Formats: sequence, structure tokens, C-alpha cells
Amino acid sequence: MPVTTGVHPSGDPVENQARAVNPFAADEHALIITAGRAFLPSHHELPLTEPIDSVERLEEVISKALDRKRPMLRPKGVTAQVWVVGIDMCERLGWTPPEPPGWDEMPDLQRRVALATMLGKQLPATLWPFTDRGWDLRADPGHRILLTRGRNMVDVILEPFSWLAMGSDKGNILGNLDADPADPGADTAAAAQPDNLPDAGESEPLSTALPDDDIDAARELGRRLAACVQHLGVLPSESAGRTGASIADAIWKARTRGVVITEPGPLPELEGGPRAEDEEDLEPPLEFTRHPDLIDLAELEGANPGRPSAPITHLVELDQRASYLGSTSIELGYGTPVHMSGDAAVAEIRKAWNTAPKPKPIPFGLCRATLPAGQELALPDWLPLPHPRMRPDRRVQTWVTSVSIEWLCKPVADGGAGLDLDDLDIEQAWLWPSQGRCLDTWTKTLREARQYFIDTGDTAMVDLVKAVYQQYLGRMKTPKMWTSKFKRHHHQYVWRSAIMAHARWRARAQAMRIHRDHGLKPFQSAVDAHYYAIGPGPDGTLPDLEDHTTRLGQPRVKTLAEVNAIAYEHLVVGFAVARRPHDVAKTLADVFGYAKAAALYQPELAYLTGHGTIAPRIVFTDSQVQAQSRHLAIEADLDQDLYLVVTTGTAGLVTKRSDISGWTARLCSRSHDGDCLAQSTHPELAAAFQGARDDHHRPRARRGAAKRSKS
Repeated sequence: MPVTTGVHPSGDPVENQARAVNPFAADEHALIITAGRAFLPSHHELPLTEPIDSVERLEEVISKALDRKRPMLRPKGVTAQVWVVGIDMCERLGWTPPEPPGWDEMPDLQRRVALATMLGKQLPATLWPFTDRGWDLRADPGHRILLTRGRNMVDVILEPFSWLAMGSDKGNILGNLDADPADPGADTAAAAQPDNLPDAGESEPLSTALPDDDIDAARELGRRLAACVQHLGVLPSESAGRTGASIADAIWKARTRGVVITEPGPLPELEGGPRAEDEEDLEPPLEFTRHPDLIDLAELEGANPGRPSAPITHLVELDQRASYLGSTSIELGYGTPVHMSGDAAVAEIRKAWNTAPKPKPIPFGLCRATLPAGQELALPDWLPLPHPRMRPDRRVQTWVTSVSIEWLCKPVADGGAGLDLDDLDIEQAWLWPSQGRCLDTWTKTLREARQYFIDTGDTAMVDLVKAVYQQYLGRMKTPKMWTSKFKRHHHQYVWRSAIMAHARWRARAQAMRIHRDHGLKPFQSAVDAHYYAIGPGPDGTLPDLEDHTTRLGQPRVKTLAEVNAIAYEHLVVGFAVARRPHDVAKTLADVFGYAKAAALYQPELAYLTGHGTIAPRIVFTDSQVQAQSRHLAIEADLDQDLYLVVTTGTAGLVTKRSDISGWTARLCSRSHDGDCLAQSTHPELAAAFQGARDDHHRPRARRGAAKRSKS
């Protein structure tokens, strides 16, 4: 396979053995209309006798592209697509509704609903050139217009209005339209929505919206379409989750042997168990914060356990590399599950484990087991109990996946609970008749595409791949996401639960290994991420907790936050006054937020003070900590006193001219849409700060939104 060369975001060339993007890959499947001109995704312009300046001309171009004798467009996983790029092109076609009354005061959700309603009312009257020539509308028109005529079908997509679709802000081929370009440390997408399955510890991505110039936007969109077809094998669908389904369908459709999924996998009727409509997951995610004891505080004051000369210098957020994608290639069941007694299920499991010469995978299914009380087992007290439904002081009877059964029986040192099948007292079970690596090729496709886009610095496509597996896995649980008879088989409730459980158990095994190798204990665990306080060893280096391969599901350092004297004091004092795990979690979030925000605001601080790297004074919202933090009343050794106000998830910068209670000088905070709100009694400071913001941060772009006032 030839070596291809790309460019990393640092500017350094990189080599990758994966397939290079063929710029012509999507030319037979999509068309891009902008500035009255028609382009293929390769940016080859189609010769037109006259520009496209009306819906009639657009219909003529589409009809020619779908001509039966010489068709130019064919489906690729989804219907062939025609993209209308730019608000100016939409104006030519009469597809720009006026802004609803009160637009400037509307919140984002209300804007979407109001504008989508007006667009839906305006479009039908403009589509007569299509309907008069035999085209039918397959659905109510909006930012997408699905047209059919005979065996021809085409999806006309209005790029400036694509943001109106719910969930379009992340994982869109057009880019992450709601990302904040001001955050240089962000590199992944994440929002925990009911139909989205984000990897742990993820943050908002950089903005990857298309360029403002329509021709440049058409060229970039064409490149992304070609990359999608080349590496994922399909055109992008209306959502990233649907794109994931299209990839799976294309793989299964092409198979002549092996696993092909044709039927849905709903949750069976479980006696005393969760129902399919319940919001709580069958295998709930992990949320755990350890309340530090006196030994932990002594370690923080002096050194890490097992590293006597290591003062605390950093906090580490350690999560898994594409955690859920790293678990999708496990054995999954298909077919109609069979209900059986507990004894029969245990016999089937033991039969698989005792198979010679090598044990078979455990039968895929659900078991109603009795989880022992945590205090009955010899488990480390610095980690949560092995299963989220376990309780320290009592036994719990519950339904768990076969993945959890297998891990509960692993040794404690390997991340398990050290149990035997008899300890679980399995009462009954649902086992699937067939199983296999149903998503193995799907996983391989996404894994290779992800790595190629990372190596070539293609942030937009990395975000798309991430959203594809997150949303597809997240939506497996909900049947209403797959109502079409052609998509029902993507409803696989127990697959999702098994994948979540596998990633959670792997995180526990990693925590045990890190404790064995480095003597470190996490203060907090969330889903599949762990948070540590660390310091340098005798050789002056920090412990290496990261897996340096590209293997999915392996630990990576998500955030390495330096703990300066101010943050260190807050960490120690915050733990000392903590009364419950929530207080510990908030202390950790505050210190992480401070470290991240301090790095983020360095350009502004340097601009205002003329200094280079600066550690501003820190102000936390916990009144107990404020009362015990002696640093708050000390004058900063700067031209102006600078304070960083930190709460969980947000941060603000304050300059102080009088005392600690006089925070009227200037407050900067990030609102939901990333704007900077400044209040100041000193105009020159406010002007300087705004200048720093303008110099160091690009304006956010939501293509079409800024230009809609023209309509």
C-alpha cells in the first residue's frame, strides 16, 4: 500500500499507510450548487448553458444528472445528494425566510424551531417546477428536500439551514457548528444526550465550520464528502447516528457469508428488571468520588504513596482512547433470545469455559444474579465497587449482561471481583442462540478512518467519525430512532449495554494496573475515566500512565493540569473541609477548571500586564474554602491584581482595584454561545481586554447565520 503524506496541525508532515483520500470518490454520488454554478465534489465544474438562478434551472440540472441513459448520480449508502451552498444561492432560489419577530432575544432552541417553521411554510410554494414535472415530495420540506420520480431519488440539502436540525451542532459533515474556537485545548466532541454515547472526559471541539466564502465552502464540503465516501464507504446521512447505521448496512449487504443482522434485538421482558422505556441503563455508567482520609491528606501534603520524594505537582485526567469504539468488536448476540433457568445458564457458561483446547466466549445474554455485599469481599477501598448496582452492606439481586458475569469472575488484581459463578446465585437468564463479532468490520472501518484523519490533521473528519460511533451506539437503545422497516434491525438494546459494561470493566482493570505499577489511587472515577494527583519521581519525571500505542480503549492523558501553590492549597484545604463525596468532586472540578482556564487566558493576561506566563490569584465559590484560603487577601505581584473566578465547568477573569469584595472592576465570563461579556468601571482596561480577545481568538462561525440578515 503506498505511503501517503498529510499535514499535522503542528505543520509537520506525517506519513500514514492508510488509503489516501481520492478526490473523485464522491463524484458519482453528490452535486454541489453555489453561486449559480454546479460542481462535483472534486470541484470539477459542470458546463452549464446558463447559470442556476431559479428553481426551474435547478430542476433541469438535477434531472440531467439523474438521466436514465447516462446517470451522473447514484446512491452511496444513502440517497444521492445535491447540496445548495451559501445563503446567496438560497436567495436566488427563493429559499430564505425572513427572521422571525424577536429573533435577537430568542434562545437557540427557540430560534431553530421558529426559523424551521417559517422555512417549512415557504418551501412548498416554490417547488412547483419539480412537482409539475413528475417529482414527488417524500416528506415535508425543510433544510432537506427529499424528491422522488419513478426510480430516481435525490436529497436536496440547504447548507445554510442545516444547523436547524436538532443534534446538528456536533458530528455534522459541515463541521461542529456550535464549537468554541477559543478553546485551544479541546480536541474531542462530547455532550451526554439520551441518544448519544460520549466517551468519558471529553470536551467541546474546535470550530470546524466551512469557510465563509461560498466557493471555498463548496470546495471544502466536496473534500469532506470524498473523504467520507472513501474511508467510511457511504455518504453522510441526516445525522451521525444514521451514518453509522448506513455503514453497518453496507457491510452486511455486501456479505455472502458471516454474520448479517436483519432483525431488531429489543430488551426481553425481565422479571423484576428494567423496562425498555426506562431511562436508566441496564448497565449504568460509573460515577464515583472517594472521600479522602487522613492518610490521603498526608500524602497530598507530602508525597504520593510509593514515591516518597514526590510532592504533588499535577492533576491527571486519564481516560480511554475512543473507549466505546474500543469495545464494539466484542461478541454480540443475535436471533431470538431463549429464556432458561439459572442452572441451565450456569451449565452453558461452564461448558464454554471448559471447551478444549481453548475456552469459548461466554454465551451472550442477560442473567438475573445476586451481587454480594461489598464488605463481604476483599476489594480495594480506593475504587468503587466492581458493579454500579452493588451495595457495600447488602446483597442485590439484579439483571446484568454476560459481560459483567465474566468480569465479576475475574481476579481482583485484573479488575474483577474474584467471584465464582456459584457466588452469583444466578436465578434465570435470557441467552441468545447465535453470537459473533457482529460489529467487527464496522469497528475496523471506523478505527482505520479515525487514525487516518488524526494522522493527517483532519479535525472535521475526526469529529465526524467520533460522532458516528457515539451516536450510533447511543441510539441502539431506543426503538423510536429506527421506525422504518429498513432500519428496525439497528435497535439492539442489549448490545449497547454490553458495550458500555465492557468499557467500564476495562477502566477498572487499568486502575488496578496503575496502582500496581505506580502506587497511585484515583480520587475520582467517571464512566471510564480516572483522576489522579501525581508528582515527579526520584529521576524528576512524572509517572507515565499513558499507553503510547494507537490501540483503542487504552489509557491516555486527557488533561495534565499543573498544580501551582494556590491551586495546591485549595486542593488540600478543599479535601480537609469536605463533608461528602460531592465536596471532593467539586474541589477537583474547581482545580481542573482553574488550571485549564489559566492556560486559556494566558494571551489576555500577557496582553494586559506585559508579563509572559502568569498564575493569577484564584477565587473559588465554596465559602468554606474561601474562609480558609489565606491567599485571597494577598496583593498580586502584578501591575493589576488579577483573579480567576472558578466554578464547576465555568471560569471568569477579574481585575481587582480595591479589595476582594470589590469585584466590580471587570468580569469576563463565557456565555452559552461563546460571547464575551465585559463589565468595567475602568474603560481603558475593558478596551484592552476586548482587544486581547479580538487578537487571540477567531470569531465563531455558523455558516449562513451571520448572513441571514440580508434576507
